[in-house]
Amino acid sequence: MNVEISKYNANFTAGGLLFNEFVLLKEIVLSENFHDEFSVEIEENNLMGIDTRASRKRISQEIIRRKETAPSNFWSFFYGLNEMEQKLGLFYIALKTYQLLFDLHLDVAVKKYKTTRELTPYDVTMRLDEIASKDDYVGSWSQSTLEKINTRYRRAIEEAGLYNNEKLNRSLIDNSEFWEYFKNNGDNWFLTACFKEI
Repeated sequence: MNVEISKYNANFTAGGLLFNEFVLLKEIVLSENFHDEFSVEIEENNLMGIDTRASRKRISQEIIRRKETAPSNFWSFFYGLNEMEQKLGLFYIALKTYQLLFDLHLDVAVKKYKTTRELTPYDVTMRLDEIASKDDYVGSWSQSTLEKINTRYRRAIEEAGLYNNEKLNRSLIDNSEFWEYFKNNGDNWFLTACFKEI
């Protein structure tokens, strides 16, 4: 029997954008010895302040995953941004890291922005159901997991400044250098994802 490996996972539910964590971990993220220093942080919990080791480990796995997905010049760029720009930058990394998030956003939110500019939990549920009907792995997830993805996704776009009270909003960031970073990295799709004109 041939089992097809899914391109999707539910790992994003472990922590949303992880803004506070990435801000607190600046010195470690920028370090040449990231893995060694971060291993110490996971054990000692000096910066993150996450009470349980199990939670710290789960969130740490996502921090590592996102750090490794990011373009090599991203983190030095990221730490030079203001808070609003940093949150949107972390949304960019989340979209690059999690195919499910990328597909939800580009297949639902971008299309909704072009029409009604409204996004409801039901809109996201419908797309998740569609994906689940075509992907056996996603189809095996519990209703609770799908609801958590829906909630975390909408919270992430709200934190990124693209969503409020079921309304989709174009990014208010006017810093042309911010947008040039994504263009220069060949990621013009991210401007579309932020409802900006290319």
